Amino acid sequence: MLGRLPGYDNVFVATGHGMLGVTLAPSTALVMAQFMRTGASDIDLEPFRPDRFGQRA
Repeated sequence: MLGRLPGYDNVFVATGHGMLGVTLAPSTALVMAQFMRTGASDIDLEPFRPDRFGQRA
């Protein structure tokens, strides 16, 4: 999951990398920093939304 936690304005998550967490950390940090600063990133984060498992409002 990568993105803003539903129901909160300033809570972001970047989790679920499994055993690749250490190797994916630099890329994840770059994408999340872009998203947190601007609300967008170079990578489409739609498939990784934290709320994708629940009902969308």
